[in-house]
Amino acid sequence: MNAFALSLYVGYGLYAVFPYMPTVLKWGNTHEIKFALTLGVYLIAVALSMFILKRFVLNSYAKTGIAAIVLGLLSLGFILAMLYHVFGITALFNLPSYVNALFAPSGVFFYWFIAPLVGLYFVNRN
Repeated sequence: MNAFALSLYVGYGLYAVFPYMPTVLKWGNTHEIKFALTLGVYLIAVALSMFILKRFVLNSYAKTGIAAIVLGLLSLGFILAMLYHVFGITALFNLPSYVNALFAPSGVFFYWFIAPLVGLYFVNRN
């Protein structure tokens, strides 16, 4: 779970500096296809960084119980905030009002962005 939470950040960094994004976006002519392409680039970056983190960097056991649930929920919030603010999922779907209330304010994105890091800190303290 630690590698997954950290790979979300590394993947976003790789996605943000990916130099061939304009070339990738030329393949899509609708908003749905462009959404899928950008999300695909991000998911590939997350998968690559998770592989590297698990294989070469992190040597810890998988979290279980409450720790795994907390990290999973915080990571889910991070992913939903990314979908909402970075990938523009609202252009594709009409989200319920409670989702808009959780993710719509621009200042809230920062807190969802750092939530998995804070969770990692508290879960891994000794």
